[in-house]
Amino acid sequence: DFGSSEESVDFGSSDSWMSTEGCIVLPEEQAQTIYQNVDSGLPVVIY
Repeated sequence: DFGSSEESVDFGSSDSWMSTEGCIVLPEEQAQTIYQNVDSGLPVVIY
């Protein structure tokens, strides 16, 4: 449960990964956590 829409989750730094041109880069385990806990159609803000 990620709580209210005002709450954020820190998945750590991606400094060691190659940079992209705007793609969201997450380790597979973290992407699965988001996918399994967010209802379809719910906006997800990643910054």
